[in-house]
Amino acid sequence: MEKFSKVIAALMLVVVVVFAAGCKKQDPVKPEVETSNVSNITETSATGGGVVTSDGGSSIIERGVCWSKECNPEVSDNHLIVGGGTGSFTCNLTNLEPNTTYYLKAYAINSAGIAYGSEVSFVTLQDAHLPVVSISEASEITTNSAKFYGLIHDDGGSPIVKRGFCWSKSHNPTLDDSSIDIWYSDEFFGYIYNLELNTTYYVRAYAINSDGIGYSSEVSFSTLNPPTISVLTGVGYVGDGDILDIDVEYEFGFEMDFSEGLSSLVIKVDDDEFDFVDLSGKTSYTYSSHVMFSLEREIIGDCTFTAIVTGINGQSSTASFKVYVNVNPQPLITYDFTWYRMGNTSTGLEEFGLYWASNSKGIYAQIKPLEGVSMYWLDPFVWEETTTEQEKAALLANAVENYLPIPVYNYVDVSLAHSDYNHVIATIMPDGTFHLIHVTRCDVSIDYYGSAITITGEAK
Repeated sequence: MEKFSKVIAALMLVVVVVFAAGCKKQDPVKPEVETSNVSNITETSATGGGVVTSDGGSSIIERGVCWSKECNPEVSDNHLIVGGGTGSFTCNLTNLEPNTTYYLKAYAINSAGIAYGSEVSFVTLQDAHLPVVSISEASEITTNSAKFYGLIHDDGGSPIVKRGFCWSKSHNPTLDDSSIDIWYSDEFFGYIYNLELNTTYYVRAYAINSDGIGYSSEVSFSTLNPPTISVLTGVGYVGDGDILDIDVEYEFGFEMDFSEGLSSLVIKVDDDEFDFVDLSGKTSYTYSSHVMFSLEREIIGDCTFTAIVTGINGQSSTASFKVYVNVNPQPLITYDFTWYRMGNTSTGLEEFGLYWASNSKGIYAQIKPLEGVSMYWLDPFVWEETTTEQEKAALLANAVENYLPIPVYNYVDVSLAHSDYNHVIATIMPDGTFHLIHVTRCDVSIDYYGSAITITGEAK
């Protein structure tokens, strides 16, 4: 019997504990609140409100509305308190700016914290004495610019003295932000520039009369992202800071991508266009090519490779790298030569792509280029000025661009038995080999076989 009584007492204790736990009061949660539509809108006032549909298990200690000219207002912005409790409430907003977009939310606070209703927006009315102006949506949007149209519907009763556009990265831009003046008629347009890429902007048209500034409603747009482009790196590709030798072929390249679609690619070596590629229909592209520096006078020394890729909407991006061509110049080797002619026998000229011609037309040593060889008559000073591979390449490019080849060299007077000269000629072989020749002397002798002509000098 005693054991049975203990069992009954234990069961009763369990029931008491379970009952007590079931009756424990739950912690409160944040209220539930809805935002009402704004009404009674004027130039400077409006009526807002909301409904507290649940107190969250704790008394509502404050409710009201908050508003701002920026999205997502909070009680730290402008706000009005409308007592406590649940149910619907309204309040009057005053000291608003005419023709301005506002964002409003209802809120309620209990011991668990603050809750907000959904956001609503409204636009205050335009002052009757101010101009009425409208704005188009943005067009011709690029990475840093856009075009807009404005239209003045009403001058507000006095002449328009100024019109244009203002913009900002925040809502409701004014003339205190970025702006441009357009001195056109009531229908006007303009471009806004120097914008940041991939950024949202808010724009309003404005017109000014003697009573003040009338703004349009705002429109928003986002500048475009440009294509991405980078220099190809790795084994085999030249890149920034590399030192290149002349007469050696090098590979370089760029990689680009743009989900909206690519348009074209321009490759430049310094300021000269090296290549153009039509990229229509592509969203990504890898460019690879070869270059050799040998005859390019303009790019001895520092040289910049630049790639400009353009997207389908006109936006472009640039990638570049700098190399150094023949930073350590290779000196030219100077060696002596002898050209000899005796009757119909001649030697020495063939090395330079030349041959002896008949002297029947005069007393000069006539020398002509072989087929496919170009020969130039140059100023004597170039011999001393041309001492390195770079200078030779520059000289060749200059000769090709600025001199005409001569069909015959006949500037040595063989009627003078022994004469010194200071002549400089150059020859370009069909394979591009370049010779610089300095004629310094001619000796003429006569023996049993006739006249012997010996021309001597130096070559590089």
